[in-house]
Amino acid sequence: MKNFIYLFAYLIICTSCSEQSYYGYVYDLNKNIPLQNVKVCDYENNKITYTDETGYFKLLYKKKTPSKLLFVCERYTIDTIPAYGCSHYGETSNECFKGQRIYLNRK
Repeated sequence: MKNFIYLFAYLIICTSCSEQSYYGYVYDLNKNIPLQNVKVCDYENNKITYTDETGYFKLLYKKKTPSKLLFVCERYTIDTIPAYGCSHYGETSNECFKGQRIYLNRK
């Protein structure tokens, strides 16, 4: 029984450590204002979220990282952005969606 409790605790710790998140902000390209209710989709992990009034979004994922995120908003061009090779402060990074701003263009 004692071994079972240790095994259960180990699994909980390992599972919680492997959970990560992608997060960032979605803005209007021309007006430079945050966009609310933008649908952010990670279809590879079957996750969907929406931006809040500050344009902020957060998607949790485990182990399998998405290759891209899809941004959908009425009256804006749908944009698909890969989760690798993005630029952050002028440097190319393999970790995207860690607080960067995403800009959408009006149709």
